[in-house]
Amino acid sequence: RTLANAGQWYYMSSPVIGEVYDNNWANVNSVASGQNLNRGVSLYDNTELDTDTDGTGTADTATDYWRYLQSDNSNSGTFNVGQGYGIYLTASTTVSFMGTGINTATQNFAITQNDSNFNLVGNPFTAFLNLGDFFADNPETTVLESTDAYFWNGSGYDTRNLANGSAFEIAPGQGFFVEAAANTNLTFDIGDVMHQSTETFQKSAPKPEINLFVTDGSTNKYANIYYIDGTTTGYDNGYDGKLFGGVEHSFALFSHLVTDSEGKNFQ
Repeated sequence: RTLANAGQWYYMSSPVIGEVYDNNWANVNSVASGQNLNRGVSLYDNTELDTDTDGTGTADTATDYWRYLQSDNSNSGTFNVGQGYGIYLTASTTVSFMGTGINTATQNFAITQNDSNFNLVGNPFTAFLNLGDFFADNPETTVLESTDAYFWNGSGYDTRNLANGSAFEIAPGQGFFVEAAANTNLTFDIGDVMHQSTETFQKSAPKPEINLFVTDGSTNKYANIYYIDGTTTGYDNGYDGKLFGGVEHSFALFSHLVTDSEGKNFQ
C-alpha cells in the first residue's frame, strides 16, 4: 500500500494472514521513531486511558487509548485479522504486508464496549469491501451503536453512513473506527467484496451535497448536509452521522437535529 505523505498517521489493516509487526518490520517500512522506545505502529485499546500507568507523573509508552510498538520488541506481534492499526512514516513509501496467505472466507473480529466503545477495525481482504453491505451485515443496536463508520483523512475524521457512503468501497488495507453496541463479533463478509478499477484508500465518496467549512488558519473542518427523499428533520437511522466521539475535539464543526435534539453532535 503506497502512502503518499510522510509525517501523518494512516489507519491500516493487514490484507494478508500472518504478517508480523516488530522493530525490523518498522525499519523496513520507514516507520517513524518517537519518544522513549515508541515506534509509529499503534493499536487502539479502548479499555482505559493510559498516560501515566507507573504513577511517576510523566508519560509512559502510550498516550490516551493508543499503545505504540516498542523498539525492544516487548510488545511485537502478528497483525490481527480485521483489526486496524495506526501507521506513521518518516518518508513517502510503500508499506508491504507479506504473510502466509490471503483471507478467502468470511472473517469475524471481536469488538468491545469498555471505557470507550470505539474500535479500530479494517478490511481484511485483498479486494474492496462495500460499506453499505458491511452495515447490513452488522446491524445497528445489536452490533453497531449507530450505522456510522469513521475514516481518518490525515487531519480529521470523515463520518460515512448510508447517506454518503452506501456505495463507498473500503479499500484493501484500509482501517476505520466503528462504535460497538455490545461485546460481539463484527462480520466481514467475503460475499460483499469485489475488485475495482479506481482507488478509494483514504478518499471521499462522490455525492451531491452541501459542504460547510470552517478553518482556524491551518486546519479545515466540515459538516455535510443532504436532502434525501423520505428522511426527516429528526434522527434517521443510517443517514444522520455523529461526530467521531473516540477522541476529544479542540476544533470541530457540527450540527444538531432540528427535531427531538438530544444535544448530540452530527457531522
